[in-house]
Amino acid sequence: MVIQTLNRTLSKLYSRVNPSKRRFLPPEVWLEVFAQADLDIADIVNVRLTCISFAVLGKARAFSSFHFSPFILVANPTHYRWPFIKEHATRSVQRLEYWASNDIAPLVRHCKVDPLYFSEEVERLADERDGTCLIDIFFQTLPRLFNLHHLECIHLPFCNKALSQLCQLKKLRTLEVMDCTVTASAPPQPALKVTDIFFSSYCSVYGSVEERGSVGWLDVLHPDPIRRIQISFHAPKIIHLRGISTTRSLCDLSAQECDNVSHHIISILSHPSALEELTILPYAKSEDDFEHIEPPDDHSFGALSLSSLRSYEGPPQFLSWVSTGPKLDSVKLTALDHSHYCNSGILLKSIRETISDSIHNLTIHVCDIPDALLMAISARFIHIKELKIHARRADEEQLIASVLSNLPPGIETVSVDLWYLNSQMTRTKWIKHAFTLKSGLFSNYSALRRVTCTISRRHLGFDWKRSDKITTSRIARGLKTAVYVCGIIRIEDT
Repeated sequence: MVIQTLNRTLSKLYSRVNPSKRRFLPPEVWLEVFAQADLDIADIVNVRLTCISFAVLGKARAFSSFHFSPFILVANPTHYRWPFIKEHATRSVQRLEYWASNDIAPLVRHCKVDPLYFSEEVERLADERDGTCLIDIFFQTLPRLFNLHHLECIHLPFCNKALSQLCQLKKLRTLEVMDCTVTASAPPQPALKVTDIFFSSYCSVYGSVEERGSVGWLDVLHPDPIRRIQISFHAPKIIHLRGISTTRSLCDLSAQECDNVSHHIISILSHPSALEELTILPYAKSEDDFEHIEPPDDHSFGALSLSSLRSYEGPPQFLSWVSTGPKLDSVKLTALDHSHYCNSGILLKSIRETISDSIHNLTIHVCDIPDALLMAISARFIHIKELKIHARRADEEQLIASVLSNLPPGIETVSVDLWYLNSQMTRTKWIKHAFTLKSGLFSNYSALRRVTCTISRRHLGFDWKRSDKITTSRIARGLKTAVYVCGIIRIEDT
């Protein structure tokens, strides 16, 4: 499999080389092969074993990503970080020293630090009382990975010394923290400068009774360089604010948990001075109250200005809390939980009142598609070039009539995806409707270049592209063939 992947990539590059010079491939070509081929680190390691040349050429890629586990995670509310037995700890330290050596450290661009999760197999490596925890050793070694660009940390505590060593990584651009606590007594000086920050929390057991400190991640991060934020919480619960909440920010424990979480989300969004991309992933837990989540009492809708925001992905409820400017170009609206589809009423309100009318790309996930929703999109977003609609259900005939007359005039790409068909709608009938939609859209919207129409649950769909000339005979011939084909059918009119 690895050799086949290399051969495919090499053939593409080989075709670009002059035939008279194909006898020997220069190292630059092989480096491009390793960079372009769809190979993971394990594949690269195996390829390096085949010959000396590959061992040298694949070295940079093989050592570009480092994974380290400094402790064992146990389901315990308080003492949940268990150290390793001495033998395993010694081997881990030796491996850490190897990766931090002068020969390897300059090659490391990505580092992931996470625990080993407790199991019967891992239990033999644990020593709850007299073992060695490698967290401090890891942070002491971290500054030696001076070319590190991307750091992922899971369930790590950050004390004063750890933050100080983290700030020594001058080339660090992306920091991902999952359930990481901040135990430092004071923020580092100078503050940590990163462009991308990911906050996530999914665990409600480990450290559930830990006390919060006076310093949080917003005290650690410098606001000016931040351009991208991603927030992902399992549920709107205080336990998922690890490292974000402090004794100062979480002073009113009598308030509802949703309100406290909303207050901290507002704090996160207001921290950067020039945020460009914002992603808020849906809550994993489903509750009816989620649809009616509100901002804190002391915050009014649209009071926070994110004038530099270019892209937003997440529930419409959070976007309604802020005001955006003309730089906003792409919006993807999803449900507040993992039900996948948003209530059309909530979505309609957000489209009419909160989203900047300057956007060019809009993607919505909605339960149904009422006429009022498409009419609001057409009336407000006159500059839209790409519209993607994912719906759980719809009246197919009503949808076709609405789409044909309620799209922005300059639309270039339309994608309609339904989860399932109306029970009275047969497969053959839907295919005819799909072709009716296609021919009508290309006739009504001169700028339209592409139409996609799919039924996800039945794995059936069409992907049409407009050429300079559309012929009726081609449409009819395509319809006759399509009745017997299952899957995505790509048709380009000629």
